Amino acid sequence: MESLAATAAIILLAVYGSGVAAFALSWFRSRHLKFVAYLCAVFAALSGTLLAILLRDGNGSVLAGFPLIAATAAVLNLRRRRHPAN
Repeated sequence: MESLAATAAIILLAVYGSGVAAFALSWFRSRHLKFVAYLCAVFAALSGTLLAILLRDGNGSVLAGFPLIAATAAVLNLRRRRHPAN
């Protein structure tokens, strides 16, 4: 039973970590890091959406909210930093 809880914790850590990594990497100007930020944002958005769908009867929307918000903020920040205001 403990291994099941550890597996669930590792999966949630990967989902939340990808959202945080995407948002953190969106502040750097390196082309390669921007690509990694987009990859992390896509992973966070897809896994957050899957989490919300699979756990819709419980608290899936609450658990999926943070990765989706972090991925959206990262993509918006990347787009904003690409086209600076005059």
